[in-house]
Amino acid sequence: MARSNRPAPDAETVTFILQLTTYLSANPKACDSPEGIARWWLADVVADAAGRASLQAALDLLEGAALLERLSATDGRARYRRVDALADFAARVQDLIAGAGGAGAGAGGQVH
Repeated sequence: MARSNRPAPDAETVTFILQLTTYLSANPKACDSPEGIARWWLADVVADAAGRASLQAALDLLEGAALLERLSATDGRARYRRVDALADFAARVQDLIAGAGGAGAGAGGQVH
């Protein structure tokens, strides 16, 4: 995967990428808003504005890598879900993290 010119995400964003992709590997049909993702998928670990910004950065990176798709609900809020039929989901996540400079490698950065 080619590296982009965007700066590498911070450690918290990489941690969220790993948590989100682990959740989506176990729950491939899951779909929710950023607020629901923070509350239900990440068990309320997003406590402040900086955490919400890092979560949104993780969602944006995953969407940009075609691992998530963003849907607009009738209430106008964004919902995110895993792109269907990605047999190589875990490998593509590892490529995304490696392309980001491997910032999450020390945090047990494996997706199962």
